[in-house]
Amino acid sequence: MKLEKSKRGVFLFEVILAISILSLVLLAFVSSLNKTLDATSDEQKLLSIRHELNNYLAETQATPLKVERKNLGTDDRGVSYTREVKALKLTNDENVILDHLYLLTLTANWTDAGKPQQSKIEIYVYQPPEKK
Repeated sequence: MKLEKSKRGVFLFEVILAISILSLVLLAFVSSLNKTLDATSDEQKLLSIRHELNNYLAETQATPLKVERKNLGTDDRGVSYTREVKALKLTNDENVILDHLYLLTLTANWTDAGKPQQSKIEIYVYQPPEKK
């Protein structure tokens, strides 16, 4: 079966049009996949930072607290961690001073796409004095 010249031209045009549409669909899919992978990577980094903050929290609660602000260091991703312990001066309803209460703040600071980012944990800690 022989195609006429005009029909061959239309067939070629249809093939080129189909390939163009397929290319646009694939480009949109790849772009969407790339954005999904970027979001997953960012979420994984944030999860890792929160995990590290929880590790510092457990480590800090297991040792005697002293009022201070301390730089805990910077990890290989450029995230710097700080710990701040403040003594709280609280009283109850009868104006009795509640000793040995602290506000513990752990902070992670990093830069993402040129913008400073921060994640923070704050917790109140009661730590009675050590018995001698």
